[in-house]
Formats: sequence, structure tokens, C-alpha cells
Amino acid sequence: MRIVIAIVVVAVTALPGISTPGHAENCKDPEEARREGGVPCMDASGSFGSLENLITGDLIDVRVRGPRLALYSNGDRVRPGGADPGDGGLVTWGAEAFDLEFFATQFFIDKYGYRSHQDQLWSIGSLRRQIDHQAWGWYATLAAVSGGEGSYRILTPAVGARLGRFDRAALLGDARFRGVRAFDSGDWSLAVARDVDVRLRATVVATPWLRLEARGRFRDANLGAHHHVRDLFGALGVELAVTGLGRPSSPMERQFRMTPLFIGLGARRVIADDQRDREPVAFIAREISEPARGPWQLLLWAELDFAVASKRSLWW
Repeated sequence: MRIVIAIVVVAVTALPGISTPGHAENCKDPEEARREGGVPCMDASGSFGSLENLITGDLIDVRVRGPRLALYSNGDRVRPGGADPGDGGLVTWGAEAFDLEFFATQFFIDKYGYRSHQDQLWSIGSLRRQIDHQAWGWYATLAAVSGGEGSYRILTPAVGARLGRFDRAALLGDARFRGVRAFDSGDWSLAVARDVDVRLRATVVATPWLRLEARGRFRDANLGAHHHVRDLFGALGVELAVTGLGRPSSPMERQFRMTPLFIGLGARRVIADDQRDREPVAFIAREISEPARGPWQLLLWAELDFAVASKRSLWW
């Protein structure tokens, strides 16, 4: 806990200063250097964190992400255009303090009441490496420590990709593989297809401050020895953000994008929800799982990112 507090304090202290990154003499904004050539300035983006809610009739899923920082640049003088690494691709190093997902489900056990289950997944200290070109990009992330109920894992990976320009229209995807790890305090079995969280996002820019988006998610989570859930989410909505042109004399602030808010409506489908009773009271499996395996449930999907220094062309 002390480590998490220290990371948060350092990140929050540093964030106000990243809106004016180091500016070398005669350097260019990285986006301009990518298009026109020249020496790019080191640029940065950051966020105080984000809050995401997925709500249905019997599920409340809350994801809280901690402060994050990202430094990106072309590195050396670059050539405009082209598609090879080093001739215009932005190279990013990023870090995130923590990622906590908490969700509660309610299962009706008889006509007089219900039983509630609460679970959580978390990770601390993630390092991200990202390469971006105008029409595509990819990233890889490694979380130092992650876990769930009663166990922890060391070095769990995540990967993602982008197709299309984020400042116009793009398809983005990412996947977290909690079943792949260097060390596990509990089960040592390797399961790439289990304990996975896959997200897809299609985004189209309507105006600088408005995006039309479709989001989807497939989750397979082992929540300790007592609970395994597999479900699908999908939603259509809009993302609003504070945008502007910045000061003309400051190319680093030429186009900024702050505090994006996504609101969407969709549906959730439970594929599997297997539980073992945690108390010495026997419940019939059908009584616990059958209500959640009905038709698609109405879903409200909302996410607010407290980004303080980002740009319209950046997708993290």
C-alpha cells in the first residue's frame, strides 16, 4: 500500500508540469516532424486517472485506473512520409500507477430475496512501449504485480493495436492476458485463453470535441477458487472532450484534448458464471446461475478519463 501511495504522489506531482515538455532549440512538434521531417521535440501526455462504469440489472462493474504518464518522440531527425520504423513513427514509453476493477453481481435464490457476490481484479505498476505511425500502431504492456481474490501474479502482459488515424477514424483493440505470468502465488497452469480481457473500439471524429463510437468487450475471469465468469459487452455511444487550438506560438499545445467522457447504451450477455459457495450453505447451481444466463441485458457504459495533457492524434 505504501508503494501505491508513493507512486500516486509522484505522478500527481509531475502531471502539472507535463503540459510544457522540454523544448530543444529549433525542434518541431513530433506530429509535424513526422510529416515534414526535422528534429522532433520530446512531447508528453498524462492523466490523473480514469473511471469506468458498466451497469446492468444484476451487475455493477467499476474500473478505476490510476495516474499515467507517457513520453514520446521520433528520437532523431526523421524523414517525412514512409512506413518503415524510424521514418516518422512516434515512439512512446508510458507508465500507469494502478488498475483496479471491482464488480458486484446479484443472483436471486428464491422469490423472497437474493444473494450478492463481490469480486475484484487489480494490477500495480504497468510499463508500456508503443510505436505509432499515421495509419497504424501497436503497443505492449507489462504489469509488475496483478491479482484477484486471495492470490497475486508477477509480470502479466497486455498487447494492443490501432488501424486507421485516431484523429479521423480508427479501429482499436487491446487484450490483457492474466493467465500468462512469470510467477503465481496460486495456480501455476498456463492458460492463454483463460483469464483474458479483450476490448474493441471503433471511433469516428464528427467534430474536434465529438466522437461517434462503438465499443465491445469479451471477459473471461477466474476470481480466486470460487468464481469464474465469462461474458460479452457491446455499446454504441458518443465521446465528448474539451479541445482547442492552443497558443499559435506553442506547437506543443497546437491541438489538445482533455477529459474525454464516453456514454453509451448497449447489452451484456453472460456466457458462463460458475460459483462455488463460500459459506457452509448449499445452493443449487441452477438457482445461482440461471437468472444471469437469460437474454441480453440492457447495459449502460460510461467512462471518464481525467486526461490533462493529450492530443487529438494520440490514443493513450
